[in-house]
Amino acid sequence: MTNGAGTTDPPARPYMRHQALDQGWLSPSLEGQIDPFAPASGPSLYHWESPDIKVDARQPGTPPFYQTDLEYPLPIPHGAFDQIIDTSQNLPESDNAIVHVQIHNRSYTSLSGVSAWAVWTNCSAGVPSLAASPSHGNAFDFWSQFSSSGSISPSLPSDSPWKAVGAPVTVGGLSVSSPQVASFPGWTIPTLASGDPGHYCIVSFAHSQANPISATSFNVDTISTNNPQVAQRNLHVTTLSPMNLIHLGFGLSDYVEFHNPSAEETLADWVFDFRGLPSALGAAVQISHVLTRDPLHHSILGALSEHEMHRRHASVEHLREWSERFHASPRSEHVKVPPFAPRIYAVHRSSAFEVRGVREPAHGVSRALFALTTTDHSLLSQSFRFRVLRRVDGRIVGGSTWIVRPLHSFRDRKHGPPPFVEPEFPVRGRG
Repeated sequence: MTNGAGTTDPPARPYMRHQALDQGWLSPSLEGQIDPFAPASGPSLYHWESPDIKVDARQPGTPPFYQTDLEYPLPIPHGAFDQIIDTSQNLPESDNAIVHVQIHNRSYTSLSGVSAWAVWTNCSAGVPSLAASPSHGNAFDFWSQFSSSGSISPSLPSDSPWKAVGAPVTVGGLSVSSPQVASFPGWTIPTLASGDPGHYCIVSFAHSQANPISATSFNVDTISTNNPQVAQRNLHVTTLSPMNLIHLGFGLSDYVEFHNPSAEETLADWVFDFRGLPSALGAAVQISHVLTRDPLHHSILGALSEHEMHRRHASVEHLREWSERFHASPRSEHVKVPPFAPRIYAVHRSSAFEVRGVREPAHGVSRALFALTTTDHSLLSQSFRFRVLRRVDGRIVGGSTWIVRPLHSFRDRKHGPPPFVEPEFPVRGRG
């Protein structure tokens, strides 16, 4: 098709944006771009921040409802997708949510028969291999579920770290002016380990006979950088919530995993990038038992020394209390967490905390807990973000992003605004 001025309509191809500035044209998509709406944050847009994946938690009412009810029955138009406010911080366990995936087409030539599917895994900075499955020797052929006819037939092993959000959905009528939205209703929020804040990573796929995904790698972070038909959302929405009456103030605590998707041992750096956060926020990190290339005390950067911690650090105390309850509570089956290393590190204000040269075993998983705390109530009306990153050979290869929203914008799904009392565990939030 030829348009004005001799231009030619590009071949039809479905795509999902990898981050806010991605338009589905470049492969690999650009990484670490500067957000024009937050230029002071520096490089801040990464492939795991797809704006084409949104989560809508069911809201309380009689009957309970979703944002799109009444005005927009499923399937919703792309205009409604743009209006949806991500409510993934209100995802109570065993309740329902809808995951919406918006799929674009770069051409005026309409596309039909596009199969969309979404899977989730635990909150991770570097997600597990799609082939991960101990019963299959970590060699499960994930792409065998994607047929040459364009259909998707899910058959994930029960011990895969990946779980389906729902059954595949087929969409049609995609053109450059008419994106389509595949919705996965009735996603039952997994039963949480007590103390798990309820964050998850979601990956979506757009596959068809005319445009198969044609991937061979099982490394999601590699695929979702190079393939516009695969998108990733490791974006977690949360807020600061009241701490207990001993440690007056507000804070958040969270759990994150680091996966090595390779079949070989990998040397990786873990980066908790708290740079750019207000200086009134204190931070603390606790990691699982790991082996490092150099002695551990030489591998840690950005932590306060024991001498510098001349008085009790609120973030350390908050994380220590939460960590103890986390490990003393019964586990759900999807989170089996061994004991962490005993030391909790206090982080220099507005700095990055790094663990360098971690020896990650093949298909291994390591874990960390972290906390932010403050007594500055002015921060409750602010919004800010930070990231936890996995770096290999000096290059960012995976990560997760946290968006902290103002407290007044948060409403607990079941109990209303958080009271100023000690919660059993941090307020749930996820992206």
